[in-house]
Amino acid sequence: MEEKAREFCGEHIRWFDLKRTGKLYDYVKAYNKDIPLIQPFHVLRPIPQMFLDAITNAAEFGQNAGY
Repeated sequence: MEEKAREFCGEHIRWFDLKRTGKLYDYVKAYNKDIPLIQPFHVLRPIPQMFLDAITNAAEFGQNAGY
């Protein structure tokens, strides 16, 4: 993971790797002290309201927890 972080420095691929491996929250807490408000639910991004409005069963799917 550390080698891949150096290889893809500044690219969006890093977020997906950390999320997929379950380490996003831990890495942000450990290495980004300027982001004190991160919560565990931030590993999932909010579903845009326009997408929820476009489907007929939005209540079944719902918004990601925390948003």
